[in-house]
This record gives sequence, C-alpha cells and structure tokens, in this order.
Amino acid sequence: MRTLKRNQTPIWYCLFVSETEQTDSDGNYTGETARTYEAPVAWRANVSPATGYSDTEMFGNLTDYDRVIVTDWMDCPIDENTVLFYDKDPGEDATTADGYNYIVRRVAKSLNSIAIAIRKVDTSASPLTPTPTPTPTPTPTPTPGDDDDDDEEQNDGDDNP
Repeated sequence: MRTLKRNQTPIWYCLFVSETEQTDSDGNYTGETARTYEAPVAWRANVSPATGYSDTEMFGNLTDYDRVIVTDWMDCPIDENTVLFYDKDPGEDATTADGYNYIVRRVAKSLNSIAIAIRKVDTSASPLTPTPTPTPTPTPTPTPGDDDDDDEEQNDGDDNP
C-alpha cells in the first residue's frame, strides 16, 4: 500500500547527459553553458498536490519545492540534474528536453521508497535571449544659483503673481 496504482499520474523525465561551453562565431568561449538531456521517458508515480511549505521537513531546511514525487521503484535513475514534464505532454515524437516544466531539487531515499522534491520552472523564454533593460529617464540637473525657493521669495505679498 506504499504507492497505490490508482494514485499514480504520468510523468516524463529526461536524464542529464552532459554540459558543454558555448562559443561564438569566432570560436571564443562566451561563458554560457548548454545542457544536453536524453529523450523523455514516460513514467507513473505518486505526486503530491501543490505545496507552499514543508510540514515535515522531509528535505531538511529546503522549502524551495512545489511538489513531492513518491515512488517504490528503488532503481529510479532520477537525480538532482534531471528535468521533468508534469501536467504537460512532451509530444509524441519528442526527442529532446525542450519545454520541460519542472526540475528536481532533492532526492531522499529510504529503505522502501524514494521521495523527490520538484519545483516548477518557466522554460518558455530562451536562456540565451537577453531581457531588455529599460533605459532610465534622465533627471534634470539644477543649474548653480537656481533654487526652487526663489520663486516664493519673488512674491512680494501681493495676490497678483
């Protein structure tokens, strides 16, 4: 009764293969890296409802996760470098991890089960596309001798300006 089949939902996982440094058109390293993953693999496991905090502190002080996957598959290859598709189909002919929507935060193995903390991420924006930064509006610099209080001093007490 550890993991009932009727409570299991479909998940696709992509295992990490390698990480390569990116180069520009001249062959110079850009400082960015690209990760390579295996093709998505279908799997079924128990997934908790969305959570915002850790009640039992199963993963220590880590509270940066949204859901917990529990499985009794003790040979589960999922680790902290794995990406997941949950509530999202990778497509019938998917051969890459493009478009994943969850990452693995922690894996906790016990004697009879494995608990995996996962967090939702937004992969719709390309990591290589810079986000445009708004240009700040320049603030006018006061000229020497110009003071806002001078306007009040020029009023000689008359109601007429």
